Amino acid sequence: MKIILIACLFVSLFTQPDPLERVSWLVGTWERHSRKGPRYETWHRDAKGSLRGMGFAVADGDTTKLEGLRLLSENGSLIYAADVSENAGEVFFPITSDSDSMLVFENLGHDYPKRIVYQRIGMDSLNVYTEGARIGEKRIWFRFRRIQS
Repeated sequence: MKIILIACLFVSLFTQPDPLERVSWLVGTWERHSRKGPRYETWHRDAKGSLRGMGFAVADGDTTKLEGLRLLSENGSLIYAADVSENAGEVFFPITSDSDSMLVFENLGHDYPKRIVYQRIGMDSLNVYTEGARIGEKRIWFRFRRIQS
């Protein structure tokens, strides 16, 4: 019995939990309203275990992709990757702070945004904002509600 207990303790000390499991609450489809109509962000787990997302709009039955998103785990830390038409390729934002309800990603070398924050409000609401280098600088809010798990 002591050997099993020691083995379990040893494994738990050297096995890092998957940081993507902590953010599984993000999986699903989220909707927000804007002056241009409804906008959506959808997230799913891909075959490699990363989270893949997409920001899109639907108008007159046509879907327009606005951005490609990924959350990946590298050396036990999360990295947010955004692929938007304004950039030549993906822009990476390493995580700088996280809790059960908030994720903060930063890339101070990027023009804008420099910070992306996801705040979970209960099970069905999500506030996301982008901002500049200083807290609150050029902050833009996006308020979502879950429409599909």
